[in-house]
Amino acid sequence: MANGGVRQAAAAIPAEAGRHALITAYQTGFVSTFDHLMGISAVVAMIGAVGTLILVRQKDFVPSIADGELKPAGDGNDGDAEGDGDADDDGSAWTAAAHAG
Repeated sequence: MANGGVRQAAAAIPAEAGRHALITAYQTGFVSTFDHLMGISAVVAMIGAVGTLILVRQKDFVPSIADGELKPAGDGNDGDAEGDGDADDDGSAWTAAAHAG
């Protein structure tokens, strides 16, 4: 019955009622097994989520860098036409003071 062989097995049964019973039993077994698998997966996912909430400490999070902690990188000659300190819009001309050392 592996690899979709249930149709070939059903075709070998001469009685229509027997073929119908085999296909119905196969579909019922598949759906029942799939339902059990999804239920187990949901329980494992919930246990993982609760465990994560409990086990991750607040001090494990790295704070984001505030705007006041940024300083221009290099000699300041970054090709900036506006003179506002950023060479382009992606912020590549800035480095974090916290990560410079």
